[in-house]
Amino acid sequence: GPAGWGGAIFVVPYTYYKMYGDPCLVKEYADKMNFYFEYLENRCDDDLLSRSEPGCWCLGDWCTPVSVVLPAPFVNNYFYIKSLYRCIEIAELIGKEADIPLFRARIEARKEAIVNAYYNKWDGNFLGCRQGANAFALDIGLGDERTYPNLVKYYTNNCGFDTGIFGTELVTRTLFERGDGQLACNLLLSESVHSFAGMRQAGATTLWEYLPDSLRNRSHNHPMFGAVVGCFYDYLLGIQADRKDLTIAPVIVEGIDRLNGSRTLTAGCVSVSYEKHDGKISFDIGIPKDTEAVFLYEGTSYHLTGGLNKFEF
Repeated sequence: GPAGWGGAIFVVPYTYYKMYGDPCLVKEYADKMNFYFEYLENRCDDDLLSRSEPGCWCLGDWCTPVSVVLPAPFVNNYFYIKSLYRCIEIAELIGKEADIPLFRARIEARKEAIVNAYYNKWDGNFLGCRQGANAFALDIGLGDERTYPNLVKYYTNNCGFDTGIFGTELVTRTLFERGDGQLACNLLLSESVHSFAGMRQAGATTLWEYLPDSLRNRSHNHPMFGAVVGCFYDYLLGIQADRKDLTIAPVIVEGIDRLNGSRTLTAGCVSVSYEKHDGKISFDIGIPKDTEAVFLYEGTSYHLTGGLNKFEF
């Protein structure tokens, strides 16, 4: 696929910078990123990224439970736009602001192409909200006041994922980001046949390439559906960090009574565990030495210091 896979040329250096604060890779690959943009430009039709190399696949989302209904250009334009936004941030970081007007113009052209081709102005949905289409759109700033509520209604009624390897993470993260963590967890904990529980019940000990009972049955050791794990750390554990501040803000939901995990940041290991018992909830939060952080719980902020911090509510 020209964007979802080839976009690694943007994603890997950018993620390295965001995790470590080191711009060496984005500097080294900036010119190569621009070259790849030109490659993608030559594979667009009416501002939709619609072609790959002759005779090659042009994939959009992939490994959906039933046939993929999202057109590849819709998904590839999404990734193209995401890459352009990353490159605006990179250009500001490394002193290549002269590239930014072109990036912004391409973003607007591709957004307009998505809206013209795939948006239904009568109900606020993209492609009927199927297979996470509204989440793709919302993540790049498209849609109106109906688009997110439509997404919530669709997956409340659906009670499980109908998404592929990209849409599954996108739907889950979008729900967490917008305060619907309970619905996100309902999907993650669903025991429908097209679910992570369905894999386990079918005998899986690793993630499969396809959800159970899909149209295909191939690799039984494939990482693609593992992208949702990022939400476990960002939201369920609540370990949210940038290079200046550390905030612990766990999302507490029904269906999970205890949870523990850790995340290694540049300052050191941050650990969070909680357990519900007798109508209360207790937290153990480990912070690296000489580090300060904030714990957010039910609208109140608590100061954290290096070492083990304990709370009970």
